[in-house]
Amino acid sequence: MEKLIDISQLGEILGRSVGALRNDLSRNPARLPAPIRIGQAGRLLRWRQKDVQVWIDQLAAEQQSSPRQKKRRRPGRPTKSEQIRRG
Repeated sequence: MEKLIDISQLGEILGRSVGALRNDLSRNPARLPAPIRIGQAGRLLRWRQKDVQVWIDQLAAEQQSSPRQKKRRRPGRPTKSEQIRRG
């Protein structure tokens, strides 16, 4: 039988608080590994430890294959240093 972990253990593995994980589950569930719902109502959430490790490995592989690009600042009011440079 596979080992199942709860949300607090998932938080320890990912280095995030339980509250942040619950927010992600409701707002953006794609940011977390898929949970297993247990019980008649399906309210009890658990994760397979093996699935979490595979998910972490996939994230690491994606980050290594595509380096992060620097975000361009949105156009708008120039910064103080840009104002001074322009004179």
